[in-house]
Amino acid sequence: MRIEKESQRDSWKKLEQGLPGNKLEQGLPGNKLEQGLPGNKLEQGLPGNKLEQGLPGNKLEQGLPGNKLEQGLPGNKLEQGLPGNKLEQGLPGNKLEQGLPGNKLEQGLPGNKLEQGLPGNKLEQGLPGNKLEQGLPGNKLEQGLPGNKLEQGLPGNKLEQGLPGNKLEQGLPGNKLERGLPGNKLEQGLPGNKLEQGLPGNKLEQGLPGNKLEQGLPGNKLEQGLPGNKLEQGLPGNKLEQGLPGNKLEQGLPGNKLEQGLPGNKLERGLPGNKLEQGLPGNKLEQGLPGNKLEQGLPGNKLEQGLPGNKLEQGLPGNKLEQGLPGNKLEQGLPGNKLEQGLPGNKLEQGLPGNKLEQGLPGNKLEQGLPGNKLRLMVLKEARILGQDINVYNNSILSAYGMALADVVQEAQNPCALVYAPNNFAELDRQLEVLAGICKSKLKEQGFKDSQIVLEPYLHLRYSGTDCALMVSPSTGDSPHTTRHGDFYTSFINRYKKEFGFTLSERDVLVDDVRVRGIGRSQVLEENAPPSGKGTPPVEKSVKVYFEGGYQETSVYLLEKLQPGQEVLGPAIIMDSLSTILVEPDCRAIITKYGDIRITIGEGKRKVVSRDCDSVQLSIFSHRFMSIAEQMGRVLQRTSISVNIKERLDFSCALFGPDGGLVSNAPHIPVHLGAMQETVQYQMKVRGDSMKPGDVFLANHPKAGGSHLPDLTVITPVFHNSKRPIFFVASRGHHADIGGLTPGSMPPHSTSLAHEGAAFKSMLLVDGGKFNEEELVRELMKPGEVPGCSGSRNLTDNLSDLKAQVAANQRGIQLVGELIDEYTLPVVQAYMAHIQKNAELAVRDMLKEIARKSLKNTGTKILKATEHMDNGSPIVLTVTLDEEEGSAICDFTGTGIEVWGNLNAPRAITLSAIIYCLRCMVGHDVPLNQGCLNPVKVIIPANSILDPSEEAAVVGGNVLTSQRVVDVVLKAFQVCAASQGCMNNLTIGESDWGYYETVAGGSGAGPSWHGTGGVHTHMTNTRITDVEIVETRYPILVTAFSLRPNSGGLGVFCGGDGVVRELVFRRTVQLSALTERRVFQPYGINGGSSGAVGLNLLQRAGGRLINLGGKASIEAYPGDKYIMHSPGGGGFGNGLKRTNEETVQSQQMFQERGSVFEYRNAQEST
Repeated sequence: MRIEKESQRDSWKKLEQGLPGNKLEQGLPGNKLEQGLPGNKLEQGLPGNKLEQGLPGNKLEQGLPGNKLEQGLPGNKLEQGLPGNKLEQGLPGNKLEQGLPGNKLEQGLPGNKLEQGLPGNKLEQGLPGNKLEQGLPGNKLEQGLPGNKLEQGLPGNKLEQGLPGNKLEQGLPGNKLERGLPGNKLEQGLPGNKLEQGLPGNKLEQGLPGNKLEQGLPGNKLEQGLPGNKLEQGLPGNKLEQGLPGNKLEQGLPGNKLEQGLPGNKLERGLPGNKLEQGLPGNKLEQGLPGNKLEQGLPGNKLEQGLPGNKLEQGLPGNKLEQGLPGNKLEQGLPGNKLEQGLPGNKLEQGLPGNKLEQGLPGNKLEQGLPGNKLRLMVLKEARILGQDINVYNNSILSAYGMALADVVQEAQNPCALVYAPNNFAELDRQLEVLAGICKSKLKEQGFKDSQIVLEPYLHLRYSGTDCALMVSPSTGDSPHTTRHGDFYTSFINRYKKEFGFTLSERDVLVDDVRVRGIGRSQVLEENAPPSGKGTPPVEKSVKVYFEGGYQETSVYLLEKLQPGQEVLGPAIIMDSLSTILVEPDCRAIITKYGDIRITIGEGKRKVVSRDCDSVQLSIFSHRFMSIAEQMGRVLQRTSISVNIKERLDFSCALFGPDGGLVSNAPHIPVHLGAMQETVQYQMKVRGDSMKPGDVFLANHPKAGGSHLPDLTVITPVFHNSKRPIFFVASRGHHADIGGLTPGSMPPHSTSLAHEGAAFKSMLLVDGGKFNEEELVRELMKPGEVPGCSGSRNLTDNLSDLKAQVAANQRGIQLVGELIDEYTLPVVQAYMAHIQKNAELAVRDMLKEIARKSLKNTGTKILKATEHMDNGSPIVLTVTLDEEEGSAICDFTGTGIEVWGNLNAPRAITLSAIIYCLRCMVGHDVPLNQGCLNPVKVIIPANSILDPSEEAAVVGGNVLTSQRVVDVVLKAFQVCAASQGCMNNLTIGESDWGYYETVAGGSGAGPSWHGTGGVHTHMTNTRITDVEIVETRYPILVTAFSLRPNSGGLGVFCGGDGVVRELVFRRTVQLSALTERRVFQPYGINGGSSGAVGLNLLQRAGGRLINLGGKASIEAYPGDKYIMHSPGGGGFGNGLKRTNEETVQSQQMFQERGSVFEYRNAQEST
């Protein structure tokens, strides 16, 4: 599908009612589906079946008993007030035949006919000039007077009734439909309309004078057919009154409530307690207020709502409740899909975005007091985990009570642009006082007194030369930075230090905005407290209740008999007319002076976690560590400014043990993650004991564990009352430009590392809390000293993104510190080792099984594979399996020597590829960490393409050779067919900017799956930049981005298709393409055919078409078009035909879930 520009989306919504395929497409005012008897169907999902309501004049008039609109079943009739008119669909001979002579209803083209009983009658709607001729041959809408015409469908159609001011008289005088001529207009939505829906007094008189159709205000009625009747569809007395609470749709028989398949169903919407029972008895849809439930008895049902407290009670697995606010998920119903109390990553986000019950992340709060949170008996368990007390305020009427207690807030804000300095304090104070006066005045207008108004001043501050501004309130105390409203400077410095881990003490602090918040305090709490009580509260009875330790005798109390000051010890149950409150053992409930309940959580028997490996605790720590890395990534994405990191998500974050080994990571970029531990261990080797708290290191050199130079790694050692680091956190991000031969720092023809930009082996980026910006700028501009090269072309983005990486590391340090405070350092470090050991055991078990199968099937435990780069360099792998130990030797002897180019891959790249492949093959939910590689010995010949010399160019090794190493590993183990084998790198830029993107392709098929088209595969996991961002920020137009049909290999399971991407340039730019698989096809396996090779083309503005080859750097001019055809994936199995061609490439083979899915959703909601 070619995308030229995003078309306007269809504004009509779909409601699927009861049976598959039934759709009600509504979305314009006045659209109705009035279904009066059980079994009636409106199936608007088959070609040609349409109920188009909402345009003036379109009606479904069910005004006489027995009228049915049954489409899709034989014998259905549409009887529109006159006997004999039939629309019979579904049986031969009674067809709505679109395109065959005789009975035609062709809507949208002139000349269409609907012959309703007499020849010559035509209904031609959709283009100007269509006529509705009914009743007799040649008559033109003869409903009382000859010569009347009704031409509808497009602007300009007229209701010409002889002369201006004539009336359409439908049987009796006095009826008016004034349309089409000046002064007789039906303009819906503009003033002066004669039929104005939504204001009283408008009339549509159909049949007798005095009938009114007034929709939108109470009292409006649709009286059709007889005077006084209210939508009489079979019996008098039925009413259709929509728009206010209490309105009912009673169709078919008196007292029936919208019977859609079974009698007794009700649609009462607008007030709590309303129910919609669709298709099956017992289904309820209660919308409008908190506490609503959707019980739909079938899997896959979703209720996406926007009010807090909504519940999804579903009986089968797979159901989800997405409550209309970003990130809110309650996944219930499947075994294992639990609200796991103690497992990290599980979220119960109710009420407002950001309110999380993350029981593995300390510091997150169970926000109580938000309307509609129905935590009920579970709340004590969660509060115990979080270590918080509970306040119960008028339980079960919290919405109304909360509204009464809510503060009224007024805010005022002005831009400022002053330096925060003593000579500007007077002006800052003046501006704050002006804004305070505005807020105070607005609150007084709402009836608040001075004693009820609280004013809070804020300043939006940032360091000069930076983009990250923080809104801060003043701290108390006297200092040189104190204004009359307080010390904003100290608050800013403290918060910046906490957020980023360093300060820029030599920089001025700028004031971007001045803001004041005025709060009008509610007086609801000024009520007479009930009388205090002393002594033991009265017990109504005692019952046995099952708690974690078994059954316990539990006292039952009535809330109305408890007096302020009395204390109820758990276990106990407190009951009132609206709710039941459980007080667990070791907790106590105190009645406050206002009659509310405060439940204090006891210490309980705190479970001591030992350093020995426990399977439950292993799962908890695995998820806790991964969650820490994920939160680091969110901070990095939020605080960065470059397209590469913020939009494409080309970064990775991870946590490392005291030995520098990878412990856990977020689901980021595989080629980064396996190599980052080499970087951390290099810093440990070089820096030794010189590391100190507040130090942060920067590295990207291949010999220091780097992948390629644009990937800058920031490493922070963490100290915890110790002289040596107890663990490390690190983040690696791809910077769009760090200097070198070409914009984007990805030169296709570089032959030396010096051509590829700035290189860092171990730079002290932050020294004891001070950011070394001067030295950093000097190093980033240093590549300009190399002939033909430039320093960084986007220095501002480099500085900002590196600060964001430091901030991400700081977040990881905070979270691990909280984990240590909770479990102690020895326990945390013990489980770091346990997690690695668990991954190692999983890989050993897998290798033992592979060795057994290989020996049985082939007679050998030696696996071999060879692949060739497009330049002919071989990558050779021999895997020797040891069945007893579950180990393997991966020997790359025979691989081609270092090349004169940039396809050389640092050793860390090969290790990343191996650890990634092993993790993919394991089949267990274990984190990707150093343990996966422990059972494997890797042999790489020195000075080869996989272990080049120190000054060799490597920019292509990270993005191209890494993919081909994965291909050869998977080929040796016969896991699946080859994927596209390339990241399809494209860089564009000029002297002062650079843009970089990687383009998707096809993935390889496997023994039980088709490949996927248009995806990133294996060692990359980035996103493409949104079209709007590309076209807004750069002189580039995206004219096409689509799948490349039939580029995937054939087989029993077919490979995924590549993509076609076309870019047109609006200015002269330097274009560089760095790609692979332009010569050798991605292999198929087990008889499957290979995928198509890629192709890079440049079409000059004059029409000349040039094949750029796999690697090229060329100047493109305005109007030139770059066209990329990315490779497809290989096929699997000997069945060389494209079965189910239309769906193979696009069908979703699995339900999206897990960390990657959650991370992408979180990114899209920011």
